Amino acid sequence: RAETFYSFHPDERSVVDGALAFDDPLHPPYTMYGALPFYLLRGALTGLSWFGEITPGSDDVYRVGKILSAALSVACLAAAWGVARQVFSPATAALSVLLLAVAPTAVQQAHYYTVDSLFCLLTTASLAAILYSVPRRSWLASIVAGVCLGLSASVRLNAVLLLPVLAAAHVTCRGWSLASIRRGLTEPRLWAAGGAFVVTMA
Repeated sequence: RAETFYSFHPDERSVVDGALAFDDPLHPPYTMYGALPFYLLRGALTGLSWFGEITPGSDDVYRVGKILSAALSVACLAAAWGVARQVFSPATAALSVLLLAVAPTAVQQAHYYTVDSLFCLLTTASLAAILYSVPRRSWLASIVAGVCLGLSASVRLNAVLLLPVLAAAHVTCRGWSLASIRRGLTEPRLWAAGGAFVVTMA
């Protein structure tokens, strides 16, 4: 009987097939997902091919994807700590990391190379960068926030909904007066983050 690898997740098969379906980096496959997960897996497979042949469609491809997904999920725990620690105490931040680590959906998605682990990491990192950049008026963190938002939207387009969060953080950090809101909307760091978002998406 021929051996067959079962992914047990239809979305994983779609993402893996998409990553294997294009050879021109400027023309990724058109799917319901953004292109970033395809580039990430294809890049990992290309790098590993230098050490030995990986047959497209084999279980090795899925194993690489699963390792990537697990690593992204662990990194998401660090990003969650970064978000919670800026707002709450260390104990509360640790609790938030624990709750994410044992959340059934997060644990399930960490086992498969789907878009969820990557999307969770990038959106959480975006929130961490926004929380860090606005009160400290950090240009670098503002640009990092824009890049993370652009990468998030390159996974799932609904990450664009975080742009109003970025704008609101800049607008309300000085208060709720009309003059403060006007200054927030003309804040150069806000537009630098928006520019980083557009460039990253492009």
